[in-house]
Amino acid sequence: MYKTIVWPTLDEMFQVLNENCNYLVLRNYESLNELALSQKEDDIDVLCDDTVQFVRVIGAVPINKNDNIHYVLNTNRAIIRIDVRCVDDGYYDENWARHMLDNRIMHESRFYVPDTENYYYSLLFHGIYHKDTIKKEYVIRLMNIARSLGKEFDERKLKYQLDSYMKEKKYVDTGYRSLK
Repeated sequence: MYKTIVWPTLDEMFQVLNENCNYLVLRNYESLNELALSQKEDDIDVLCDDTVQFVRVIGAVPINKNDNIHYVLNTNRAIIRIDVRCVDDGYYDENWARHMLDNRIMHESRFYVPDTENYYYSLLFHGIYHKDTIKKEYVIRLMNIARSLGKEFDERKLKYQLDSYMKEKKYVDTGYRSLK
C-alpha cells in the first residue's frame, strides 16, 4: 500500500508537493533543514486537506499502522519524521484549518506556511491547548510575530488573547490533546 520514495533533498520533495497537494508546514519551518532534523528529535508538522494523497505523493511510511498522523520519509541524507494533520482530524477547528490552507503563503524556501496571523494564533493554540505550555523558543517567536502584527504581547494574557480571537472567528477548541 505504501510506496517508499527516497528523495534527493527536501527541496525536491516540496517542489513535487507544491504541484500535487494542498498543504502547509505548520511551525518550526524557519530552520527546516533535513540534516538538522536527522540529528534531533524534531519532526515536520504539516496540515493538509487529504492525508492519503499527501502521504502517497511523498512516499511516507507510517510509524504505527493504526495511526494516520506519524510517518517517516526518506531523503538521501536522512530519515525524517513527519506528522501529517488533516483539516477534519480535530487537531484544529475544521473551519480554522481550512482557513489556514486557503490563506497559506509561499515561504522563501519554496514550501507553503501559514500567513502571519494564522501562524501566530495556531502557534499559541499549539502551546496552550495541545501542549499545555509554550516553549521558550516559541515565546520569542510569538513576540516577534505579535510586533509585526501590531499586537500587544503579554505572556499573562496570551490565553485570553487566543480565546478572544477564536470567539471572534467562531473557532472552537476541539478538545484534541497531544500525547506527552
